[in-house]
Amino acid sequence: MRAAFYQGARTFTTGEMAPPRPGPDDALLRVRRVGICGLDHRVPTGGIIGHETFGEIVEAPRTSGFKGGGDRVVVEPVVFCGS
Repeated sequence: MRAAFYQGARTFTTGEMAPPRPGPDDALLRVRRVGICGLDHRVPTGGIIGHETFGEIVEAPRTSGFKGGGDRVVVEPVVFCGS
């Protein structure tokens, strides 16, 4: 999958990385749009930027309430697992 990596002040690179593997309570999203904001300066060098995300559910736990393939979602950027 493609990602944007923070390389320092005003410097970003794009590249490939392995797709994430969702845990048993996680959903996997196909990201459609990403916003970059002032908080992205807190990302460590080499980290992936873009926490304001809109996407579609690819895979989700049965108990999540999502139908699965194609449900549109917006990510809550304040609640995160830390990885």
